[in-house]
Amino acid sequence: MSTTLSALTPQQIEAQVIHIICENLDVKTTPEQLTREKKFVEDLGVDSITIVEIMMGLEDAFGLRIRNMDYGKIKTVGGTVEYVLQLLKN
Repeated sequence: MSTTLSALTPQQIEAQVIHIICENLDVKTTPEQLTREKKFVEDLGVDSITIVEIMMGLEDAFGLRIRNMDYGKIKTVGGTVEYVLQLLKN
């Protein structure tokens, strides 16, 4: 990511998170289709391997360390956005 994280707005962070999720889905999905309410398993058919790939992509993009035990707690696109925003505040 070329822009420093501190210069990013919450909207830019959300857009980046959604982009990373889209990149890792097995089904062709556009960012516009990924509303915050979309559930990974029920709505998007995401399996545990894809969840790990999404989390690794978020770690790489934002320089985060996401605990493995948190993977199962993040159930929706919006939950993922909020989780990343919270980690970036700390």
